[in-house]
Amino acid sequence: MANNIFAAPISGRALNVVKAAFPHLTRGELGKLFTRGRIMFRGVKIKKSEQIVAGTELEADLTDSEKQGVIAAPPAADLAVVFEDDALIVLDKPPNMHTVPVRFREAATLMNMLRANRATITAGGVLNAGSINRLDFETSGLVLVAKTDAAFETMYAAYHSGAVEKYYLARVAGAVNAPMVMEDRIRKIREQRERMAVGETGLPARAEVSVIGTVGTDSLLLVKLITGVRHQIRVQLAARGLPIVGDAGYGGRLHERMLLHSYMIEMTHPLSGKRMTIAAPPPDMFFH
Repeated sequence: MANNIFAAPISGRALNVVKAAFPHLTRGELGKLFTRGRIMFRGVKIKKSEQIVAGTELEADLTDSEKQGVIAAPPAADLAVVFEDDALIVLDKPPNMHTVPVRFREAATLMNMLRANRATITAGGVLNAGSINRLDFETSGLVLVAKTDAAFETMYAAYHSGAVEKYYLARVAGAVNAPMVMEDRIRKIREQRERMAVGETGLPARAEVSVIGTVGTDSLLLVKLITGVRHQIRVQLAARGLPIVGDAGYGGRLHERMLLHSYMIEMTHPLSGKRMTIAAPPPDMFFH
């Protein structure tokens, strides 16, 4: 093992900071690193709950195998670029693909493919390749990427403070006749680590829903995401008896893919200061 000195790519809890720097490591794997004293500040082990300021130099005592996910050769593929300038790239992620690697040697991820095409983009850590947001494996749509460290810092703060407005399209089983606001608390299910549930405890989750139309007995919804809890839209809709089509994990009927799409973002450009709207229409199957 060898100490790897790295600058914290974001501010926040130490666990989240190290996850941003080494996203191919799972939170369980990272938790063990903290427990065993292998994450340090100036040679002193730190707790995963400690608050870290972006730019702080930390040390990670990693084996070669733990570092192998950093460089993985991506398959040949074309990137769907929705917008690009000197500061930003916005990509349209296909469904059934991770945004960043989540396990060793995972090559077919959106950020691996971006890094193969734009090798100089390393804001937020090599594996992050400048990604500001991540989508679930099954979800398609917009992923915002910063091309410079300055743009990453500005846009990451804007995105996670709510200054970037995020809209999703979801096709659900069931009738929705009027707009609604979904406010819940969402927690992890202990027995099923990859699933979340609405409950009396957990993280606050809020989303605003409007109805676009119907597709047979299904409803097509526009969801404005106010908070950003894991699986939030999927969990909140399922809790209301409106599972997303194709979302088998939360009661949706079988389909060739999950019909949830990151459709539109509204944001202030980090250089020009101008307000801008970027959209990526979903596939036709959302409407038929």
